[in-house]
Amino acid sequence: MLDVQPRDGLMPGYDNSFDNESRYDLSQEELNLLETELVEKARAMTDQEFCVAWVTPTSRFANFIRTKEVKEFPEAAEVDDYYDNHQLYLALIDLRGEGKLVHAASIMDFDDHASDPMEATEYDERTGFYTIDSLIARGNFTKDEFVAYYQAQGADLGSSISVEVNFKIRKLVEPFLGLGTADLAYLSIFNALIDKGASRENTVVFASINEQQAKSLTRNGFRYAPLMDRTDFDTEEGELGKDSLPVAIDFSSAYDVLAPLQVKLAEIHV
Repeated sequence: MLDVQPRDGLMPGYDNSFDNESRYDLSQEELNLLETELVEKARAMTDQEFCVAWVTPTSRFANFIRTKEVKEFPEAAEVDDYYDNHQLYLALIDLRGEGKLVHAASIMDFDDHASDPMEATEYDERTGFYTIDSLIARGNFTKDEFVAYYQAQGADLGSSISVEVNFKIRKLVEPFLGLGTADLAYLSIFNALIDKGASRENTVVFASINEQQAKSLTRNGFRYAPLMDRTDFDTEEGELGKDSLPVAIDFSSAYDVLAPLQVKLAEIHV
């Protein structure tokens, strides 16, 4: 397992202790115990009705998300250690009623190996964004072409992130403040970037979105454009027959939408 240390680009404020091996096969009993423990941790920290937990890849709670993730995306169990440990999970906890985990997402940040030639590795052609690296591996473009394109657009890749997965753990959840769980996940991610002081004009959020997610982003006023202004990519999702479009989300539009709302979920870090 790679020894991944926190970098300035990754979301701040979490414990990076390595206390757990990755598992995608937890039993229902193990899932129940972890969910109960995380709900109790959240209740001890806040009296709000919703909470977001930032979960490190080596936290035992990450295995709850991994196990749920492979039910939606079986291919996730095959990801190599570099990406498995180069991410930060988000878990939304609904504290209304009995309390339960209702939604999860994961984010990755830019990893520019080329910036330190003394540490050249087999990963030099990787950006650290799985969504982007998958496209590179399939021959859609090179890392240099990707970096050059977004640098020419004025993007600060060091403060940018990719949203790699964004899925419901429970399908039927009563909206909170009029927002569904997918909306709350993006709200939490963008608020974390705002808190970190990410550049409003130069930060980009990369993702692969389906039609439903595209409608959600548009409904909430978030502008996005096809990745590198292209819609002809050979993608993993396409090979699996899934609807997905790689995009770059305009962080300034998210800032314009979210800042006036002043809606921020309580947070815990595990």
